[in-house]
Formats: sequence, structure tokens, C-alpha cells
Amino acid sequence: MEQEIWKAVIGFEGLYEISNYGNFKRLPGYKLNCWKQRVIRLESYPKPSAKTSDTMYLYKDGEGLEKQTKKAYKIDELLLKHFDIREINYKINPVVDLTGEIWKVINGYPDYEISNKGRVKALSKVRNSIHGTRTTREKIITQHYNKLLGYIYVNMYQKGMPTSRSLHRIIAINWIPNPENKREVNHIDGNKQNNSIENLEWMSSLENTRHSFTTNSKKSLVLNIEKAEEIREMHKMGMTNSQIALVLGIQRKMAWRVVTNQSWTF
Repeated sequence: MEQEIWKAVIGFEGLYEISNYGNFKRLPGYKLNCWKQRVIRLESYPKPSAKTSDTMYLYKDGEGLEKQTKKAYKIDELLLKHFDIREINYKINPVVDLTGEIWKVINGYPDYEISNKGRVKALSKVRNSIHGTRTTREKIITQHYNKLLGYIYVNMYQKGMPTSRSLHRIIAINWIPNPENKREVNHIDGNKQNNSIENLEWMSSLENTRHSFTTNSKKSLVLNIEKAEEIREMHKMGMTNSQIALVLGIQRKMAWRVVTNQSWTF
């Protein structure tokens, strides 16, 4: 498991900390009770309630409990405020302008829809069981970030089986014409988390490789031991040297040298 990183919550310094795993810590200190007596407050790890699993209430103590104030915060918004998205190990829903949002049934997933804003939702459905029938409510599907590959994914069911699909391919398949039947989807600006329709385009494998090289050649790529370990971990997962090179924007030969322990520096 990757190391959990803690940071002070802005506006609640000395009171709360938030981690890149979406956990909260209330720091030890003192508070005044209802009789205005100074009592010790122990370190604790508050959790969101079952009814508001995506919301955390943060408290500030005043002069007595009647002066205590609380405010609700969306956990994913706090995470994006305190951490780079690559550091976050928590399911997040991106904040987008929903004006003019249009929905389409996802190709191959009739129980789900994808919008032109990149949101995915599960449709309401009637289920039969030995206990009778029940109707599931329509809900927005939480998106999660694959830190290793750098893409946003959503989990859906297909014919009763759980599947995980990359968001950019779902958007492209359902919203972007592909008259030449090209197989790969490219992020025009090189940012794998920018899945707006305007930033996606269909490409051949060769075109995508060339674009990846052009985009990454503009960046200063430094291979350190952490990156070398990431390359070896990707190889253990079954990825080829060519796939690793494409994802990380390095030469295939360099990936091969790292995998075979011949080198881990450029």
C-alpha cells in the first residue's frame, strides 16, 4: 500500500488534517464544555455518516457547545483542493459545468448512460427476487483514478458481471464520430485526466505513438528509482515494453533496459 500523506485542512489548521486516501484526523487539543470547563480533546478519526458518505462535517469550537459551529464539505472537493490528482487514492467525481448536459445510452451497457459532460449514471431498474420486486434508483457512478496508468475509470455491470472501463473510451465511442474505424483515443493536450469531448480524438496506433512522443518530448523526463520501480511493476502486470513506453512517454529500449535491470537512468 502506498504511503498515506496527511495535510492540514485549510481553514481548520490545528484542528483537522486530511489524507490523500480521503481520511480525516481531528487533532488533540483542548475545548470548552457546556460549563465552560477546559477539557482535553483526544486525537480521533471522524467518519462521514452513512447517509452522507461523500460529505464530511468539520467543527470549530466556540465558547461552549452552544457556540460550536459546523460546516459540510464534499470530500472529493477537499481532496482536489489539497492534493494533486496523481496523489489521490480515493474515488472522486469531477466538478463540471452541467449546463446543456445531454445523455445517451452507453453502447453495450443498456443499463447505463453517458453524458456529453463525461458523467456516467446507472438507470433505474426493476429487479425480481424471491422476496418480490424492487426498483433501484437512478444514480451517478463514481469515477476513480488509476494512478499506475494515469486514466479515469468507471465500474459498471455487463450481463451481471462487473467490468471496469476507461472514461475517455466510453466518451469517444458514444460521442465522437469514427468514420475511419480508428482503434485508439488520444488526449489532444496530453492530459489523461482531461476527458472533455473537445480534448479527445480517434487515432491509429501509429498516429497515437507519434503524438505521445511529440507531447512528451516537450517535457523534461527524468527517470529515478521510483519511476524505475513503476516500470517494473507495470511489466509484472503483463504490460509489454512497447505499452509501458507509450504510457510513460519513453523509448521502448529504455523500458526494456529497466525491466532487465540493466539500467534505471537515462
